[in-house]
Amino acid sequence: MKELRGHPFIIQLYDVLCIASELFIITELGRGGDLFHLLTTHPKHGVTEAYAAKSISQMLSAVTYMHEKNIAHRDLKLENWVLMSPNAWSDLKLIDFGLSTHFERTSQGTKLMSRVVGSSYYVSPQVLKRSYTEACDLWR
Repeated sequence: MKELRGHPFIIQLYDVLCIASELFIITELGRGGDLFHLLTTHPKHGVTEAYAAKSISQMLSAVTYMHEKNIAHRDLKLENWVLMSPNAWSDLKLIDFGLSTHFERTSQGTKLMSRVVGSSYYVSPQVLKRSYTEACDLWR
């Protein structure tokens, strides 16, 4: 996470402490809950096109930045995007880098990863086939 410091749409890491063999990760606080909660509790008419465009822009910015740093998140899902304040229009930030990994680029392209990780409802087919690149973070 240190490598991702400074991006406006990635949660900021402040400190990592080890006390009595317990690890504590100190990050900024997203006070608005996660995107899954927002979308499932929003009125039945959903969100506006402007809100969706703003959110997607922020999400793509964070993922692009991560990939430029040769880091694949491997667990992108609505629950891993938090709103920074209770205002629904607040910025989104990406959280939970527990399954993220560095990937290697070579002259032939990105070296394939093979470990099956992620959340069952969101994992890409390539991850399940044990042959994937950072593109597993953005699939259709």
